[in-house]
Amino acid sequence: SECKKKMIRRPASSNPNLKNRQKYDMLICTTDNCNTIGTSLDVVEKKVIDELSDWVAEYKLKNAAPKSSVSDKQQLLDNARREYEIRLKQNNRLHDLLEQGVYDIETFLERSASLQDHINESTSRLINLEKDLVSEKEKDANINRFLPGCQQLLDIYWELKVQDRNKALKILLDSVE
Repeated sequence: SECKKKMIRRPASSNPNLKNRQKYDMLICTTDNCNTIGTSLDVVEKKVIDELSDWVAEYKLKNAAPKSSVSDKQQLLDNARREYEIRLKQNNRLHDLLEQGVYDIETFLERSASLQDHINESTSRLINLEKDLVSEKEKDANINRFLPGCQQLLDIYWELKVQDRNKALKILLDSVE
């Protein structure tokens, strides 16, 4: 948490004759001038698994997923699409009114510029709402996958080989501080 860099594993020394030999695996920070001190890998690993267990238990206790806002975002997107379609129809009618002689060139250009601004705003809003909707759907999918995956990992974690534990944690967690 001090320098935001990854800590590395320093394995225990296998030579029992060394006076200052490392008796257990350590996590250390190799960043120059970082105040982070090393610690036993076992301590960190146990704490991470305990925290994940607590989180899963608390989540199950609440027994409710966070309210999804996918339907709200979908509704906003649908409304924005309708608004965009209306603006495009207005643009077509504007050209028809010019061709029919209802509007002179000056009025047409003035209204056309204003309408084009509205179309650009609608386009921008559509793009942002589509991104928000995709992001919200991904968030919901991640939540629905994370809890079962986390529970499965916790059930078998201590039975896994060290390399498999590392891979499993990397799948579930982006970082730990």
